[in-house]
Amino acid sequence: MFLRPIIPGRNDGFENIRNIIDIAKDNKKKLAYGGFKEQGTRLKILKPEVENFIQSYCDQVGVKNYPKTSCAVSAITGKDCFTHVDSEPENLLVLDFFGYKFKKNSNGKIELKTGTLGDKNFIRFLTKSQPVIINLNTNSNIISSISTKKKKYEASSSWFLWSRNISSCLECDYCVIKGLEHLKDSLSVVGCNPVDLSNLKMKVR
Repeated sequence: MFLRPIIPGRNDGFENIRNIIDIAKDNKKKLAYGGFKEQGTRLKILKPEVENFIQSYCDQVGVKNYPKTSCAVSAITGKDCFTHVDSEPENLLVLDFFGYKFKKNSNGKIELKTGTLGDKNFIRFLTKSQPVIINLNTNSNIISSISTKKKKYEASSSWFLWSRNISSCLECDYCVIKGLEHLKDSLSVVGCNPVDLSNLKMKVR
């Protein structure tokens, strides 16, 4: 169950949060929560006192809670959380397959000269290791190795975005999508249907 985005002054009241956690408790659901991104920023804002209340009340009523969806998925599947994992790099041949130019630095980490946050996230998913990108574009989740002008692929901090970007807008005043250059056009082609993944020939071992 999702409790997000938690927006200061709008839905971050303790009573509101308590009601949502009670629904999770009554339905035996795990809870993933998250803050709010201001336009032009990458970090989510969540007041410490709000997060402390979420965690303490969840503990009080027995609701498992997670600050990221990937953490919840990790707990359910029994796998390492690929957002936080940082082990010896694996699947280096897959990086070659996707056209990445990289080396292993003196610390044994994958190192690239340039890349985006999307590349950093995608490489982390593939290799289970946090890569080093010298010139990092922090304003883009686009995966540069497989994206083209006509077709974009993204990797957020938690997910490779399989789904197609479809035209759907409720004009929420807190939306960050309109601040992203490649998504300003509602007809932008981003991601793909799951049945089309074979076209990318993703053979991750």
